[in-house]
Amino acid sequence: MENFKQFRHGNCFSYLIVSRQGKAILVDPHFGLVDTYLDYLKKNKISLANIIDTHTHADHISAAAILKNKLNIPVLMHEKSISNVATKRLTEGSLIQFDDVTVKVLYTPGHTDEIVSLLYENRLITADTLLINSIGRTDFQNGNPGLAFDSLKKLSSLPEETEIYPGHDYKGNFKSSIKLEKQNNFFLNYNDRDKFIADMRAMNIPKPANMDYIVKVNQDGTAGSLKKITAEDLINRTKRKEMIAILDVRSSSELSEVKTENAIHIPLNELPLRISELKNIDGEIITLCRTGNRATIAAQALLQAGFSNVSLIEGGIIALEKSGYPLIKSKLKWSIERQVRFLAGTIVLVFSLLALFINQWFALGSLFIGGGLIFAGITNKCGMAALLLKLPYNKLDLPSQTEGGTCAME
Repeated sequence: MENFKQFRHGNCFSYLIVSRQGKAILVDPHFGLVDTYLDYLKKNKISLANIIDTHTHADHISAAAILKNKLNIPVLMHEKSISNVATKRLTEGSLIQFDDVTVKVLYTPGHTDEIVSLLYENRLITADTLLINSIGRTDFQNGNPGLAFDSLKKLSSLPEETEIYPGHDYKGNFKSSIKLEKQNNFFLNYNDRDKFIADMRAMNIPKPANMDYIVKVNQDGTAGSLKKITAEDLINRTKRKEMIAILDVRSSSELSEVKTENAIHIPLNELPLRISELKNIDGEIITLCRTGNRATIAAQALLQAGFSNVSLIEGGIIALEKSGYPLIKSKLKWSIERQVRFLAGTIVLVFSLLALFINQWFALGSLFIGGGLIFAGITNKCGMAALLLKLPYNKLDLPSQTEGGTCAME
């Protein structure tokens, strides 16, 4: 049995810290993983002692309220948190102790005024204060770039071997260390507090989609257990001709790529104003988006509006595609990523053939492309993609902001 378990849902991380005796605390539980947590606890015979929300999340719904009610266990948050869910309050230096486990609370405001980091042995759960090669943005609930600067200096003073476990990552990373962040994280290189404040305030980043709604749900603790159905369930229920209505809350541009037949389409950002359009629907309403995140929010909104027969499709339209569910697809051009792969491969092949049959100096072309791909991998900036986006047929290929911004300062 692991004494430290990391869970991932999309770009969000949550953590389970387990004692040798099988007691645990769960940090930042995600709404979409309720069943996963419960199954893991049961399988490994772990009893949950506490839940900790490091702060009030603005980009996803917390599972703290649901698990609190299901398991009758306390929820811990900082004393500045506005929350109807929290039953105990944390302050700087608070110790959470059970069996052989001691977790120290570090108050690290900046992303919000209530956010804490958690130090367990040589592991530091940094929530949204310090991310891998980034930091949490400072324009959320009572966020403050000056306090963020102070918190980052506080964390960077910890031993360099301290492992970093963030609340989010958007580039496929899972952990880091104080040493690596000092070497690679641009935001830790600031020594001028005033310049840091000015630069952070100059950032203009879109807010996460439906942020106000999510914050309110997390503060009020009104998240309820949602019924989820799989793509296979939907196929079987459709064959049985059950009374169901699919509510697709994706954007219009996403709908133009792939859709289900006869679905009701209301983009998530329009749902609060158009929810009355659904009041005369007979049968169950099943919400759908690309992966399940927006469908979760939509289903929650329907439940709070008084709809009782609501569920969501787990895995969204992607799961439907994999299951073979009949979908209507448009004839779209290739994605930018696919175009880059094709073009880079073609150029390398051409230069290789030219070097082989005409002149060996043509091999330099392949080396140039290879170097460019390595640079793109390191910096996450691709010059070839930027050029392709300027072509006329790619003008409409820019990704829509249907998911809104992230919690990271990019």
